[in-house]
Amino acid sequence: MSPRLPEPSSPIAPHIMAFVCHKRALNRRYDVENKALRMFDGYLNAQGIKTLAEITPALLDAFFLSRPRLRPRSFNQLVGIVGRLFEWMVEHDVIDRSPVTMKPRRRGNPRPPCILDLRTVQQLVDRAAELADRNNAPLRGPAYATIFSLLFGLGLRVGEVARLRWRDVDRNRDVLTIRETKFSKSRLIPMGPQLAQRL
Repeated sequence: MSPRLPEPSSPIAPHIMAFVCHKRALNRRYDVENKALRMFDGYLNAQGIKTLAEITPALLDAFFLSRPRLRPRSFNQLVGIVGRLFEWMVEHDVIDRSPVTMKPRRRGNPRPPCILDLRTVQQLVDRAAELADRNNAPLRGPAYATIFSLLFGLGLRVGEVARLRWRDVDRNRDVLTIRETKFSKSRLIPMGPQLAQRL
């Protein structure tokens, strides 16, 4: 069980709690964002900040640069989370303008997408089916062949396939229930007879 996060207590604390409650009312989990905002709250307390007026662009830049986030994506995520809090505060007339001026870091060359043709996918599924069992992984070949078939055949995300359970397979209607997917939503995915037979 993860340790309980300390309650926000800096001058911005009421706005952090209201902002997170607003996002969760929109059916967003907002757990990662909540943790980042509480970390920001702790930083303000450590700096002895007593009023909203003391939260300046220079202070925010010092906060962002103090975090050990080497990857541009992680750094930009933190800047985005804090930036959205201040934008929300502007929209609700708490402050006149956002003090966030930090520019996102360049991510470098993105990896090109890998789009497989049907023949290559079939080879991948066939090779996966040949994987030998292990003590901690019985039916390893059929399992991986099914995983790759679901990823390619239904366009599912890796996490969605990993979370599938038997109760999610409707064998009468050949439908999968994908639970707690993006934005905490669930959806139904119909599948063809060959994929249904493989499952």
